[in-house]
Amino acid sequence: MPYLLQERASYTQIGIFSIAAYPYSFKLFWSPLVDSLYSTRFGQRKSWIVPIQTCTAAILVLSADWVQRQVEDAHVVNITALFFVLVLLVATQDIAVDGWAINMLAPRNVGYAATCQTVGMNIGYFTSFTVFLALNDPTFCNAYLRSEPQDEGLLQLGAYMRIWGVVFAAVTVVVALLKSEAQAVAEEAQVGLLGAYRQLWAVVRLRSVQQLAGVLLTMRLGVLAAEGAAALKLLERGVSREALAG
Repeated sequence: MPYLLQERASYTQIGIFSIAAYPYSFKLFWSPLVDSLYSTRFGQRKSWIVPIQTCTAAILVLSADWVQRQVEDAHVVNITALFFVLVLLVATQDIAVDGWAINMLAPRNVGYAATCQTVGMNIGYFTSFTVFLALNDPTFCNAYLRSEPQDEGLLQLGAYMRIWGVVFAAVTVVVALLKSEAQAVAEEAQVGLLGAYRQLWAVVRLRSVQQLAGVLLTMRLGVLAAEGAAALKLLERGVSREALAG
């Protein structure tokens, strides 16, 4: 998103958009809700995954044209608010998916869950950053994909959101209808919401956890400003989106 806004908004405005990513940092606080509140008939994890993915798909499809207009008019606050909701939904889905992976996989294979998630995240990053920026860049499209030059890329943000909204909807239908879920074990069912928060608090109070949290919260403070502004400065100096995407 910052690359799309770079020509239309100030760095301060673009910085506001980073607020949209905050739910991923704080999902710890509502993870006990996801683990404790569910329909036993539908499934512990599907009770969250299916509604969340349905809402995400609907937002992506229905807001696609609106988001495109907001980007063109540089209404950063409106864009940030919408993507904050989307990230909140996806972060909550992530909690349910992580829990389902632990329950679904055999104990000897649980370690592969993180590997699969990392591979999936990198594929998503590649398609949402490298592929999208290349197809959104008129220079790249005119050089490699068109016989006659045009002023716009092949793929605009609105169309990209609509495509992935349809994909989300299709995956949700498959999960809802074709994927069964084992019943939660008795121990999990008896913990309850209050018990889940007690367990969370007990973990947070561990000294090793506090030390690790301190490291993770501070380790990138020295480079965040450079990371955030470097690519935008390169664009400002004439580097193409095609080059950055590569």
